[in-house]
Amino acid sequence: MQISRILHLNNRPYFSGIKSPYMDKSGNYIIPIKACPSADDINAAIKAATKIDKTEKDMEGCNGKAFFFGEDLIVKTYKTKNKEDFSIPEREIRMLDKMYDLGIRFPNSQNGCYAFRTPASEYYLVSTKVEGENPNPSAMNLTKENLFSLINIICAMDKGQYKPSQKTFYRFMNYDFNGKNIKVTPKKAGVYDFEYSQVENITNKIQERIYGGINGVNCHQSDTSFLPSSLRSFELWTLHNYLLKSPNADKTFNDYLSAKRKYHYEMSLYYREIAQDCYFSEILENIARKENAHASLLCKDEKGNISQDIKKAEAIKIQMASFLHQRTPFCATGIVNPDQLTQYVADAIDFFSKQLNIAQENNDKNRIIYYEDCMELFSSWEMVIPEIEGLIKNNISYFMQKITKEKMKTLNDVLTLE
Repeated sequence: MQISRILHLNNRPYFSGIKSPYMDKSGNYIIPIKACPSADDINAAIKAATKIDKTEKDMEGCNGKAFFFGEDLIVKTYKTKNKEDFSIPEREIRMLDKMYDLGIRFPNSQNGCYAFRTPASEYYLVSTKVEGENPNPSAMNLTKENLFSLINIICAMDKGQYKPSQKTFYRFMNYDFNGKNIKVTPKKAGVYDFEYSQVENITNKIQERIYGGINGVNCHQSDTSFLPSSLRSFELWTLHNYLLKSPNADKTFNDYLSAKRKYHYEMSLYYREIAQDCYFSEILENIARKENAHASLLCKDEKGNISQDIKKAEAIKIQMASFLHQRTPFCATGIVNPDQLTQYVADAIDFFSKQLNIAQENNDKNRIIYYEDCMELFSSWEMVIPEIEGLIKNNISYFMQKITKEKMKTLNDVLTLE
């Protein structure tokens, strides 16, 4: 009764985990995820987060700090505006709790253990540590091995979970797939910090974005449908910026496209499988066919090369997704050159149109599917042009601060695309 009253009065979100939240003898508000902490666990977590030695700090983000806590755990503390502002920590805790409840696990990645709020209104989250360093071309490279490892994680995200009793498919959409939330070693990758992620009902997304036709300009849109994709999120948040800074951009990009082929192949099998037990089977069968075509075109030839037109098309899509992201208020450092963006869209559509004509003349069925997908993608993405014109006309402050007349550096400047 006391716990229900606490949750109701504070309007706190409900956490399930292995046990409902409760108050311990010391007045700590405990949120179990997969474990209930003892008094010693709580004291040890607080002590680990108050160490003066800066080498103990594992990472620092905009919403808090995390510290090493034992051999394979970290404890994260949160900054809040005032004692009543609990939305920031609870957003991340709630996601880890939901992942536990749904059985969502990613290789080498963060899993929640437990969280607690002290009587002083300080939040602590204990979770598993992710091995490695943030990808950086000058310190920790993206390699063929860790890119394939990362693709395995992204496949798991975009495939999601199937609930047979409900005939419902849930997918994990990572809307904040930036390099600061990724750890890599030379051989593998892991992901953490899921506070801006969502578990989405795929059936509802199909109803809304494909069957219902509610599309709009969405920088997270996938290659093969109007559904959002964690793969695209990784491309626009992390891969784009990494390639711009890398002295070996072509090699990294080729390695990534090889890994992306695996993604498209795995997703083609997945969509074909779930189409057998979904309300929108015809739509999913069509997406599966598209995924297979994209996978086929990312195969290397006998010389170990990916076709140059496909490589260029892939670079165009990643660059455009980054452009779209930079225009939003969610990208604090983004800049926009309206004239350059308008020309880029026009050049991209012209390139896709010409390649589609060539494919039709050659009866190249996979390329016809591929470039039709590119045209469909840009049919929604080119809507950004009138949107930007409207933002300028209405003198929207956040956007006016982003405008520049300087040419923005693009993937065309660092990759061999001709």
